[in-house]
Amino acid sequence: MKKIILLVLSVYACIVQTEIQAQNSFKKGDVVLSPGIGLGSNYPGAGFRGSIIFNADFGIHEYVSIGPYTGATFFSGATGLDFGARASFHWWQLLDEKVDSDLLCDQLDIYSTIWLGGEIIPPSNAGRGFDAGFTQGIRWYPNANNRIALFGEFGWTPISFSSIGASIKMGR
Repeated sequence: MKKIILLVLSVYACIVQTEIQAQNSFKKGDVVLSPGIGLGSNYPGAGFRGSIIFNADFGIHEYVSIGPYTGATFFSGATGLDFGARASFHWWQLLDEKVDSDLLCDQLDIYSTIWLGGEIIPPSNAGRGFDAGFTQGIRWYPNANNRIALFGEFGWTPISFSSIGASIKMGR
């Protein structure tokens, strides 16, 4: 009887371990909150500007998330308020499913994002108005079962040429 119980527990442990290893770093239903800082400026000739940004990604499909972003840019004695929406395609998970190699999709989330929004610079509201762009991003979860990741986004981000920060996965 002890051997049967031991065998059943061993098989169960193997199944649970396999399921844990098969988890993607992003999936439908995930909510990922990402505060960060912007690096550089996407204004031609504006020089360096300090900025903070906050993104939220809501998983609406196995490979797609949508959500808002907001942020603030500090330059020349003024503060610009940025806001808008973004949609991301988490293509690393799809690629991992199509190849025979382990691409560490339980620890890496590589995605492409399009965003659309605007900026207001009070008190004159003389911001650049409406803007859109395309960004490449990566999240790295140091522990496959962890909910906290480091992220970097590069390209024409809403506030700067790149941004870095931490992501926090809610729920699951």
